[in-house]
Amino acid sequence: DSGFYVLDALIKLCERGVFASIMIKKRRYWPKGISGDAIIEHMNNKPVGTVDALPGTKNNQEFNIFCMKEPDYVTMLMATFGVLNKVDDSKAKATRLWNKTDGSLSKAVFQYTQPYHFYYLYRGVCYQHNARRHAPISLEATWATTTWEHRVFALILAICEVNTYLVAVNKYRFAT
Repeated sequence: DSGFYVLDALIKLCERGVFASIMIKKRRYWPKGISGDAIIEHMNNKPVGTVDALPGTKNNQEFNIFCMKEPDYVTMLMATFGVLNKVDDSKAKATRLWNKTDGSLSKAVFQYTQPYHFYYLYRGVCYQHNARRHAPISLEATWATTTWEHRVFALILAICEVNTYLVAVNKYRFAT
């Protein structure tokens, strides 16, 4: 969940053998340790579809900040896996359309690199899970805590609740 993107959490997962990728979003500030404005400046004049990686190390764990130039912004992923190789798969083909300042239409067609291919291929699972977690009202909203540790604990409880529901529904569906 992008609401909990924290480099320390990503590193802790990696230390336990779980490789992960998290979308970086700026709410009020960039996440701690991420110089988002410098990344945007670095990608500013690159062609749409260009991907770059900024490597980092924390607690002896390697990670990357992957950046992909979009027409109007830069998509950033913080990940403990992935390489900049383009994926040879029809599902990894991307098209971006945008209006130029002179009013003409511009188009870029490119292949996703591995981190972006996996992100776009599997993000629907997270979105569906979050939709179930928030319906009809989320545990986090009911609890209404501002303590980060309590919010994470509420998230974990809610995820367990949704996973239990999905197991029960699937078990019932396959039993009948």
